[in-house]
Amino acid sequence: MASSTNTCTKNEHLKTMKVSKQLGFKAFKLNICPAPLEMLASDKIALSYKQIQSAGLEAKTWSALGYTQGMDNPVAASHKDWLIRDRNGKVLQWFGSHPVFDLYNPGYDKHWRTVCETAIKNGLQHIYIDMGGVMPAAVNYSSKSPSTQLKGMIGVFKFFNDNNVSVGVEGQNPLVLDEYWFRKSKYVNHTGKEFAFINTNVATYFNTDSLAMDYFRVGMNNAFIQIITAPYAVNFEVVPNGQALVEEIGKLNPMFLKAIKLTGNAPFVQQTSFGTSWTGKDGAALFFWDKVKNLKLDIPVGWEIKEIFTVDGEKVRHTSNTAYAIPSKSIILIGARK
Repeated sequence: MASSTNTCTKNEHLKTMKVSKQLGFKAFKLNICPAPLEMLASDKIALSYKQIQSAGLEAKTWSALGYTQGMDNPVAASHKDWLIRDRNGKVLQWFGSHPVFDLYNPGYDKHWRTVCETAIKNGLQHIYIDMGGVMPAAVNYSSKSPSTQLKGMIGVFKFFNDNNVSVGVEGQNPLVLDEYWFRKSKYVNHTGKEFAFINTNVATYFNTDSLAMDYFRVGMNNAFIQIITAPYAVNFEVVPNGQALVEEIGKLNPMFLKAIKLTGNAPFVQQTSFGTSWTGKDGAALFFWDKVKNLKLDIPVGWEIKEIFTVDGEKVRHTSNTAYAIPSKSIILIGARK
């Protein structure tokens, strides 16, 4: 997934979308934080959905579905009965300034569904729910039978699933994709520990963090970083060697997309002595972080090495089950023999 920044001009946003497609990205995220939920259905964002899709990408956006940015928000101010209250009867406000809505309230339930239905009709295909990991733990103590918002969040996830919209949340939730928010200034170096990222979509904080981890090393664990491609699109280097890093990502994306198509969206990921492997019912992919002199494979009857990709385009000699002189950052695809 590619993205731009809120500081981009209109033309820079459009250029970033075009370049993101050329680099092999599949989706483009609108980072509209901070913004109330209602922004998802606005005419301005509807235009952005169209621009993203016209560039050949899928539209995704940030969302504050379970809260808003202050009591001056028109919805929060007009419908105080929709808000969660703590044990002392005060409106629950995350970080002391973000009032939280009660998903069990019929009025709010109808409101967010109406907004999201309009957004989907306008072109929304994927959504990121900010604070979505902690939302299930919120309790409205003003209700007759106080309970966590877990059941309400299940309703949210079911709504999007029924409408073919993928959902990611900030934080951990066993029901949806964990969009782990990586900030280089807050977390230790993960080199060698990328296995912990399996099946996550690593969200990043501005330009320096989006290029802080090796794209191949994280990606070979079926985890992908949100790459902010705006600096590359406008020929501006934010981090040293940034342009070259994005160039390499442009070479890697087609390789990863082929592996995903072959093995499915949720392959079984396993560490190997040279990198990792993905296995699905229709095929497997081997990822090489280290160079390998010769590799002989014991593969299922009827399967064979289909293709070998290298980051620099080198040709690798191979038979149906053996590959020779495999360079670092390579992918071998294995599937049924035709």
